[in-house]
Amino acid sequence: MPDVEQLKKNWAFVEEQIAGGNAVSAWAVGFGGVAEGLCKMSFGNSFGVDVNVPEEDLFNYSYGSIILETESDIKFENAQFLGTVTAGVNDSLRINSKNIPMESLLESAFGRYEKVYPATSTPDMKRLLPKGMEGVKPFKAKKIDLKYKGEKIAEPVAYLPVFPGTNCDYDTAKAFRKAGAKVKTSVFRNLTEQDVFDSIDEMKKNIDECQILMFCGGFSAGDEPDGSGKFIANVLNNEKIAAAIEALIARGGLILGICNGFQALIKLGLAAYGDIRPITACGPTLTFNTIGRHQSMLVRTRIASTGSPWLSKCEVGEQFTVAISHGEGRFVAPQEVLDTLMKNGQIATQYVIPSLENFEDEATLESFSEYTADEVAYLVQENVGITVDGYAYKTAIESFNSAKKTIGGITAVGDADATIDDDQIIVHVDVTGANQNAQAEVIFSNDMFLSMESAALNPVESMGGLMTKAALNTLIGMGLYS
Repeated sequence: MPDVEQLKKNWAFVEEQIAGGNAVSAWAVGFGGVAEGLCKMSFGNSFGVDVNVPEEDLFNYSYGSIILETESDIKFENAQFLGTVTAGVNDSLRINSKNIPMESLLESAFGRYEKVYPATSTPDMKRLLPKGMEGVKPFKAKKIDLKYKGEKIAEPVAYLPVFPGTNCDYDTAKAFRKAGAKVKTSVFRNLTEQDVFDSIDEMKKNIDECQILMFCGGFSAGDEPDGSGKFIANVLNNEKIAAAIEALIARGGLILGICNGFQALIKLGLAAYGDIRPITACGPTLTFNTIGRHQSMLVRTRIASTGSPWLSKCEVGEQFTVAISHGEGRFVAPQEVLDTLMKNGQIATQYVIPSLENFEDEATLESFSEYTADEVAYLVQENVGITVDGYAYKTAIESFNSAKKTIGGITAVGDADATIDDDQIIVHVDVTGANQNAQAEVIFSNDMFLSMESAALNPVESMGGLMTKAALNTLIGMGLYS
């Protein structure tokens, strides 16, 4: 049995170290013992450790123990000194006087999962266009269809119900107020049965009095079990609420949903059919991303239809960069439902397959600022056949293009030469400019990631950032300096 009093005393000491600023990092020891903690703490920043600990202490189940990295020595009766943190010396962890390469540890820890959950991925952009969408003429609604059919009001009321887990109601309310609407919110309370009944009555009253019903995003009920938005959808299926929503639609009111809110609209049938109906096995839904995990990135979308007042100020074909953060971002439906949605102009936006004409043309590459990092990675993969870090590649191109202007443009470039040692790979390229000569220098740390430490087109100051070795070789091979 654990010594509860000792645990409380130990954890109180750790809390003091954190509050006092002496603790740099900490790890709660689990199934893998102290060895697991030391490895994973090192993987995060590639710093190593030099420790001397009996092997049995490295791997035993020291549940309740905490590995603590501190700025200065600590004096505590229950603390055991393990060793010191190193700055990634020789890219290894030194355990009991033996160096273990960090590369082999990383491969052992994560290599087996790479095929199941890859650390990085290049999206299959060609799969983003729904089957049957090829050649379909974009739908554009008649202007009369976009008119608000309800009572004319100088300051429309936007009602934002707040459910357990909603987390973007403040910024959504700000956007509506900025557009000239009056915002009303209410919190759906579910601590007691009476709270639920009272919240339903309050929500019905607010829907009856609004012109816009807005369902905000978040993590409704923690997104579990098996998907998101179900709690909101169940509330909206309540007889009183459903009747109020139908009445809002009948009087020309508008409805919008973001994230969980949109998922609820899909599950209710409102988004696809315009009314509330039971869920069926063949109904539209949102499901898990094809990569099998959460995605947080910027994506490019295009306006596919203006058949909604929400898009009345847009033009079909306009493109926007949108921030996404979701685990269920894939809309699926039977083909006949998709055909109907496309025919009716109900597909508001689509993902865009990025493309660059004359990809190897230098002037075209300067337009990379218009593309997201994932799009850049896709373009390089498709056009050059090399997998790169999109952000690093984009940063490198934009920075070098800016530096070239400083020297009046590059008129010639010499051969690249590289110096390799245990710690660094230094690449030099002599450059002739219209106004002055320069030398491009890129320094990589010689580790498994080949992370770039610095890059500069002298005499321009260092541009900083990150770029993989493959990206640099691609830049030179594509003749970006000619």
